[in-house]
Amino acid sequence: MTAVETSSNVPEQEKIIRPFELQTPYEFLGDFVTLCQKAEKRIWVQTFQFRASHGTNLMVNSMAEAARRGVDVQFGIDWYSQNLFKKEQILPQKFNNQTFQRIKELQGAGSIVFQTNEPNLLGKKLKYLGRNHAKITIVDDVAWIGSMNLSQHHFNDSEIMVKISSRDFVDQICRAFNLMQNGIDADLGFFIKDQGAILIDSSKKGYSLIYNQARGLVWGAKEITLVSQYVPSFGFLDDLVEEAGWGSKVTFITSNKDDYRLTGFGNKYFYDRMIKKTKKFPNFKVIHSKGPVHAKLLMVDGEKAIFGSHNFTYLTVLAGTGELSIQTKDSYLLGQFEVFRDKLINQAE
Repeated sequence: MTAVETSSNVPEQEKIIRPFELQTPYEFLGDFVTLCQKAEKRIWVQTFQFRASHGTNLMVNSMAEAARRGVDVQFGIDWYSQNLFKKEQILPQKFNNQTFQRIKELQGAGSIVFQTNEPNLLGKKLKYLGRNHAKITIVDDVAWIGSMNLSQHHFNDSEIMVKISSRDFVDQICRAFNLMQNGIDADLGFFIKDQGAILIDSSKKGYSLIYNQARGLVWGAKEITLVSQYVPSFGFLDDLVEEAGWGSKVTFITSNKDDYRLTGFGNKYFYDRMIKKTKKFPNFKVIHSKGPVHAKLLMVDGEKAIFGSHNFTYLTVLAGTGELSIQTKDSYLLGQFEVFRDKLINQAE
């Protein structure tokens, strides 16, 4: 299965196979449900958060149907998500029951439901440490990697979900799925010739292959675009400021100014620090979207990009967060990313 141009104006013989295709959350949902109905081998999903909702109910129904047909269906949820919906004081009990019911339906249909990165006693008190933040979706020989958690509001946030039909990439994403399901003790990179790389962060505190790769990518760049819900911090912020000092065009796109991830306890300090360090550079632009931005994207010179689950903040590195991102130089996908960036800029506050 491959992603193709679907315009009715393109003759069948001229349709171009695309190994990577940027999709909106609802395009992802529609494709996922359609492919699940035809699935023959596997449906594997890992998510950081899962909540019962209209969109996720459609996904669960499709997965359960496939499991009853004998398809290998596996659904992994990070401990953080299960910890939240077990606590009545955080989410309404009715909401909890709906989410539990969906999980039970998957299990009753023969699906494997597993929990990733269950913490030790200290980790249960410091619930943000050592989490598996990766978002992986696979149906047969198609995969999606991106920023989206499986809850209703994420269908309406600015998200990145990339449909991947490159068989070389999908094979390695399956490998990454198994590794992250069982836990890994070292960061890994799977490099696919002439296409890019899959970058995996283990839950090792204080080190991140993805973060370091992002830092290396911006050195010497002429134009840098960063999209994230959290502001760049520590060494990465220093790198961006240094490149701006050399005259590079740096654009940081994030959520609306009153978003809690910018103004909440602790976050405001890093936001104010970024503004203070960058205000003397007119070529360093901070752009606020009108709504929540949950996408995670770094683009450099229109030639390379990193996208996936990593927010490009050192705070998650300190917390030992498991992540999965992809580095690409695919020209078609980079063009789609530029359109996505321009849309956010045009919708700015």
